[in-house]
Parts: sequence; C-alpha cells; structure tokens
Amino acid sequence: MDSTKRTGVLGVKIGVLPQWTKDGTKLFTTLVQIIDNHVIRYVPPEDYKQSSAATLYMKNRNYGSVVVGALSCYPTSFTKSYVNLFNEAGVPPKRKLTRFLVTPDAAIEPGTPLTAKHFNVGDYVDVQARTIGHGFQGVVKRWGFKGGPKSHGATKWHRRPGTIASGGRTGLIYKGKKMPGKMGNRWRNHRGLKIWRINYKYNVLYLTGPATPGPTHSYIRIYDTILPNLKKEMTSKEVHPPMPTAYPEDFSEGLPEEVFDDELFQFNDPTLMYNLDEK
Repeated sequence: MDSTKRTGVLGVKIGVLPQWTKDGTKLFTTLVQIIDNHVIRYVPPEDYKQSSAATLYMKNRNYGSVVVGALSCYPTSFTKSYVNLFNEAGVPPKRKLTRFLVTPDAAIEPGTPLTAKHFNVGDYVDVQARTIGHGFQGVVKRWGFKGGPKSHGATKWHRRPGTIASGGRTGLIYKGKKMPGKMGNRWRNHRGLKIWRINYKYNVLYLTGPATPGPTHSYIRIYDTILPNLKKEMTSKEVHPPMPTAYPEDFSEGLPEEVFDDELFQFNDPTLMYNLDEK
C-alpha cells in the first residue's frame, strides 16, 4: 500500500534573499512565487494505468494523475483545441501545465485553486526545474579542465582538452569521456529543501539555499519531499500539511501576512535588551 502522496504546485523563481537565525547564522533562501495555480484535471488510477504516460513501474502502483496549470492567459493567445482542455475545470487557459502523481486519498476536483497555504513553515519539499542553458561549450567551462600551457611554445592550445584516447595499440575512447558539448538546460532535482518562511499575501515560499535549479523567472515544480527521514519528521509534527490541499473555507478566520520558522529571526524583534537595576 502506497503512503499518501499529495499533488505539488508550479512556482516562479523570483530571486535569492539572505535570512538570519536567532543565533546569528546567515543562510540564503530562494524565493519562489506560486502564481495563479489551479487543478485542471484529475485522472483516477484505473484510467491512468491504461494511458500512454504511465510507465511499467507506475502500473504496479496505485497512483492517479493531477494536472496543474499556472498563470492564466487570454484564450485568444492559444488554439481552440488547447483552450478546450480547460472546459472541465472552468478556468482560463494556462501558460504552463505539469502533471503530479497522487494517491486516491489526495484527489482534488478540477478548478480547485492551489496557493502557498498548500504548505506549512518547516515542511521539507523537493524542487525540479531545468538548469540554466549555456549552449555549446568547451571542456574548460563545461567540466573545469585546466587547459594547456599559456606560454613556452604553446600555439592554439590554451583551452584544448588534450588527448582523448587511451595509450597502447587500441587507442579507444572510453564511454563517458568528458568532451565539449551542450551545457545546461537539463532537468535537475533538489531534495529536502526546508521552507523557512511563507508570505501568504503574495504566495511566496522561502526555500533553503541559493542553488535552486533554473534561471530567475523560470518555472519550478514543488512537491512534498520523498526522503524517508524528512517525511517521518514532517508526519511527527503537531501541524501536518493540509490534506489534500488548503481550501478557502478552512481559513475563514484569516491568516497573518507572513509566517516565520521558530529558528528564524524576525527583524521586528529586539536584538539587544538591557536590564537597568533601580538604585
């Protein structure tokens, strides 16, 4: 039996900002904004297993599919067949679409909005995005090669890779040899990033680290972490992530504009306190 697997969201990377803990430790966080996310379609497990998107590995698991779209646009910007994909959800066409695998108990009706309330401060998430594309590059930039000598008779060999074949009679080039080629623009995952701070007014998540894959203003997939030790830590907390997501009626009393982790320092708190003894 698979454990509960919730859907994720699509966010836009908007920059890097330093934060400080209460003991003065400086850490960098990546700001990701969740812009206009809606559930477009839900496919139950029995139908998803028959689809061409399901691999042989997924056919042995009881996973359904949730399609999430981000950033609404004018219908005139797309073809009629693409706009018809959003009739079931009753939302305008989206610029970006992605698919998340979920368990049946985490199914969400089409048209449901997804916001920053989908996560809690202190949760651990995994992110997935395409890295920055650098085009065709040589071995010095792509792999960090030293290059050739800069003087003493070196001619047009300053950034060359050197010999690429093995010695001896074979002269074979082994598989996996580091060579010039296309650099970047590949899917990469970062796992176990902690949410240090959430701005509910603008739907902004503050995630651990400055090295989240992708350039600024790129789209990032964000979902609950799959690391076993961090999943166990999240389930042991008193406040669990909303299941299957946070609905507007669940927060009728309202939420603060921003929520900080207990270890994070807030700049409206005092930094020094003096006790003046009365004499």
